[in-house]
Amino acid sequence: MGINWEEMEGKFVKIPGGQPTRMKLSRWRQQDKFKYTEGEKKDQIRFGLSFDVIELNGEKYEGDNIKELTLTAVKACAKLRPIIEKAEANGKAYILVSILKAGEGKQTVYEVNELSENVGNADAKP
Repeated sequence: MGINWEEMEGKFVKIPGGQPTRMKLSRWRQQDKFKYTEGEKKDQIRFGLSFDVIELNGEKYEGDNIKELTLTAVKACAKLRPIIEKAEANGKAYILVSILKAGEGKQTVYEVNELSENVGNADAKP
């Protein structure tokens, strides 16, 4: 029995560089991942956040089609913190955000913006 790579790739969201990605995220949780760096004597534990992606750039996902986003970038997680805390304080089950990724490796920066329900909605009334 082998790994179904196509199924696995379709389940997870990768934020592309240089363009904003609009997402509706739910079921946020702390995640710990092991990262092995060749030449080091032991594995490093990296902490981050995982989310269910119920909408990605206007495309909705539900049931078995829900995608997952995992972020281990400390700066991105820190920018999401006040948005998540506000949602929790208001009893919201999801957040709506736009994330823009720029740069590579240690030079990567993230711009995170909370969006309202009416952003990008052609039916929204002013």
